[in-house]
Amino acid sequence: MGCNKYNEIDLKGDVSMLTAIGKLKLTGIIDVKTNKSKVLEPNDYVECYTLAFNMDGTYWARSSTNDLGGTYEANSVTNSIRIIGLGGTKVGEVDDGTLWRNVFPTIKYFSLQDNELRLYYNNNKNYLLYKSLEK
Repeated sequence: MGCNKYNEIDLKGDVSMLTAIGKLKLTGIIDVKTNKSKVLEPNDYVECYTLAFNMDGTYWARSSTNDLGGTYEANSVTNSIRIIGLGGTKVGEVDDGTLWRNVFPTIKYFSLQDNELRLYYNNNKNYLLYKSLEK
């Protein structure tokens, strides 16, 4: 391992399911306790709040106005995930873009069912609900 512990991406278990689902679109932020959903604005443009994971430990995302990317660590045995970096363009966010940018790096766990990916944060009290655009 190099001097920087983030030089080596930790992909444990079979994380191909994160990449196989393809390009994803955020459909809402869900409160686990109440099951209420908040749809992030703008929601009328297909590219807003999209996400794709790659097998090499990188991801690509789009907020309300910015193209973003970075690296992630995932473990399919524990369903844990960690966003290591969030870099990209720096155009001012509109509507709920800042909310998404603040929440996305804090995700800790994931679950995948059919064409839905849930990314949990806030001690598993909330999750970002993504649906595949390719299935």
